Amino acid sequence: MIKEPIPVLSNSIVKNIYTCGVFIQENQIKQLFLTAKRKITSLPDSIGNLKSLEILGLCNNKLTSLPETIGNLTALTKLFLYGNQLDVLPETIGNLAALEFLFLLENKLTALPETIGNLLALKKLDLRRNKLTTFPKKIVNLKSLLILYISNNQIKTLPKTIGNLADLKELNISSNQISTLPDTIGDLTKLEELDLGYNKFSSLPESFGNLSLTNLNLQSLKLTSLPETIGKLTELRELNLYNNRLTSLPETIGNLTAFEILNISNNKLTSLPETIGSLTALKELNLEKNEITFLPEGIGKLSALKKLILRNNKLASLPETMGNLSALTFLDLQSNQLTSLPETMGKLSALKTLQIYNNQITDLPESIKNLKLPSLSKYS
Repeated sequence: MIKEPIPVLSNSIVKNIYTCGVFIQENQIKQLFLTAKRKITSLPDSIGNLKSLEILGLCNNKLTSLPETIGNLTALTKLFLYGNQLDVLPETIGNLAALEFLFLLENKLTALPETIGNLLALKKLDLRRNKLTTFPKKIVNLKSLLILYISNNQIKTLPKTIGNLADLKELNISSNQISTLPDTIGDLTKLEELDLGYNKFSSLPESFGNLSLTNLNLQSLKLTSLPETIGKLTELRELNLYNNRLTSLPETIGNLTAFEILNISNNKLTSLPETIGSLTALKELNLEKNEITFLPEGIGKLSALKKLILRNNKLASLPETMGNLSALTFLDLQSNQLTSLPETMGKLSALKTLQIYNNQITDLPESIKNLKLPSLSKYS
């Protein structure tokens, strides 16, 4: 690791700066990561003289602004600025035509310059944990953008033009104050991962079914229902619906046959659709803290299910088909109204943990006792 002053920087700053990483090729600095004995609060204009620089790291300092000359670094492909105190970016940031990765998380930005829309090579933009109150509209001009993280801000609406980001694969807009989603969200047909958690909307547009998602986070919203079109997300593998206000699931949920993890805990479900049994790839199902009074017979068709959490519901009995869950290793039935368990559960040969505390069960069927479970909670 090289620790030496950079000659191109002025004497007033080299006393406090040293390089924690530098790569030089053909006498030209290609990569530069700066840290300091004391946190850097500003950069000299001479930083713009590093015309061959391709990667610049200025993370975890105390920068409040960048010099206009930053726009001279036209060979730059990666710019790391996270963990500073930037509240504004210079207009010249838009001159960085080769920039592909821009990391601005954990700053104090309230807006972006319109020239941000000139970064047509940009593939990843990280704006998490800033103070943005509106979605920077020029972002939608970034047609090469694949990953956009803009969570933990104060954004209230998304523009309809969000659908222009046709190549986007990952979008995280969680922990904002968004109350509605535009229909054009359905135009993001290449989107694979979408995080909308911790916002304020209570419904999803029908166009949601146009997406090609594999991972969807909808936790801690105010959803009371899901659109029927959610059944079109046939590539979806993980869905988090924790802490909403759902009272039922659409029958089309059974079309999501690629499902592996489904979390619907802390809702208001009273039952499950029979089509739940079509989710034959499902490995984890969390239904904790609902108001479910019975399970459909189809639950027994979940042949890949390894973990089933049903604690804190209102179950008085379980279907005999529970005994068909041959892959099940973990079953949590705590805090229900069960008085007995079906004899067929003795066929759960893979079961290692059975939690039945806080029910009204006084004894177990012999078939379950014969499983000699390594972890078994008390009956009551």
